[in-house]
Parts: sequence; C-alpha cells; structure tokens
Amino acid sequence: MKRNYRVQLMVKCILIAVVLAMISAVPAFSATCGNASIKLVGKDTSLAGTTSDGLLVNLQNDTGAAIGTWGPGQEKAFLMSKNLGDQGYATLLTARSLTKPVWIVYTDSGSNTVPSLITTIMLY
Repeated sequence: MKRNYRVQLMVKCILIAVVLAMISAVPAFSATCGNASIKLVGKDTSLAGTTSDGLLVNLQNDTGAAIGTWGPGQEKAFLMSKNLGDQGYATLLTARSLTKPVWIVYTDSGSNTVPSLITTIMLY
C-alpha cells in the first residue's frame, strides 16, 4: 500500500514538472500590429544560426493603442524570422524607402531587452 502511494506521488510530481517546463518554454504571446513605421533596419552577425538571420528592425507602434507591453508611439526591437527570407527583407526595404507602414505578426519575447521575432510582414 505504501509503495503505491509513493508511485502515485512520484507520477504527480513528474507531471507537474513537465507542465511547468512546457509553460516556461512558451513565449509570452503572439500579437499583430496593423500599423507600424520602420525606424531602423540593420544586421547583427552574432545571431547567425539562430531562429533569426540576424536582421534587426526597430518599429514604432502607430496604431494609437497598446499591443501587450508595446505602447502607442513607442519603438520596439524585432528580429526577422528566417522563414521570411528575401521576400521579408525586400518588404522591409521597400516600406523603409517609400516611408510606408507595415503590418506584422510577431511573437513577443516578453522582455524589453530581448528583441521579439517577426513571423509575418506586409506593406500596409
């Protein structure tokens, strides 16, 4: 009887640990910004081999409303997802050169010091 109780307790502890690990591995949230202006585009070669190709982008939230922790009128640092490839880069450069806003979907890093990851980008 005592052995069954210990096994049940151990299984519960393992399940709790797995659930907590899964929760902590999930990014803060995914969000959409329908009107952002490009302030800076640059390359960070130290990010080679990560989920980003190292393309850094500073965007300003021009929606007039806060999106998570990104307040209206505030600038935020982003990384471009590798999946966007040359088309994402071309969209950024086109928007920047024409001073057009962009529409993005991003995964928020939940941090003001770690850039968020842009997963979708289009001209607005």
